[in-house]
Order: sequence, then C-alpha cells, then structure tokens
Amino acid sequence: MCRCVLFSAITEHNVSYPKSMSKEAVSICKALLNKNPSKRLGCSTNDAVAEADIKEHPFFRRIDWFKLKARHVQPPFKPKLVSHLLSIILESTNPKWSSLNYKKSSDDVSNFDSDFTHEIPKLTPIDRLFLMNLDRTEFDGFSYVNPEYIQEL
Repeated sequence: MCRCVLFSAITEHNVSYPKSMSKEAVSICKALLNKNPSKRLGCSTNDAVAEADIKEHPFFRRIDWFKLKARHVQPPFKPKLVSHLLSIILESTNPKWSSLNYKKSSDDVSNFDSDFTHEIPKLTPIDRLFLMNLDRTEFDGFSYVNPEYIQEL
C-alpha cells in the first residue's frame, strides 16, 4: 500500500468494526478516532474534563474508578514475575510487597526477547539539515504537531 493510499484512508474513510464488538466498544473506538480533534474523546483543552469524559464513557460503566485508584480491584490478568522465588520471599516478609506492588527497575528487560536485548545499539546522529529540508506537506490535514519538534528546528 503506497503512502498516498494510506493517508487517504486515514483522512477520508471510516473504520469498519467487526460485528462481534459491543456497541460500547465501537462507540469508544469511534470517539477516540474522531478525525475532528475538537470532538475527539479525551482531547479537551482541560485535562480534568478530558479525563472525566473518558471515564464516563459507557464502555467503562462497570469500572469503579475510586476502587481502581485505591488498588482494591483484582486485575483480570496478572503477568508472571521473572523471579517467582523473589515474590514469595517478599510476600512472606512483608504483605505490602504483594505481587501487585512488586516493581522492577526501569532497566529490567526480562519481558523482551534476548535477540533484541543482546543487540549492540547503533545510535544514528541527527542530520539537522535533512530535518529542515523534509517535505512537511505530507502531513497537511493532520491535527497534531509536536511543539518540541518545532522548537528544535
């Protein structure tokens, strides 16, 4: 699929949803993917309003946000810890260290395939001249422009 067809599909066509999706699921997808940013769910200029709009959507009607924030809700899925033994030791010594509260370091890569974690990173230097000469018309019609991108140039 060429870029122009892809961009045309994004800006001009509607998404088709499987019949197996609930009407609430379709509704939230449509609201999140609304092409008009001023009407898009969660895109209010006021963050509190945007958050409330999302939380009040019928898709989330069964969620008790207060219990969720207080961590009184059992998650529907618990990922396996890399070190089950460590979690047992932590839980036995201090109940506050339940598997829900166990936090790995930010350097932990145990959930990534070793093919990727053993690769030597190759950093590509930024060619500022190339960035300045990019054809920015490719993104005409899109509503979001990263303000940091503009500041860097």
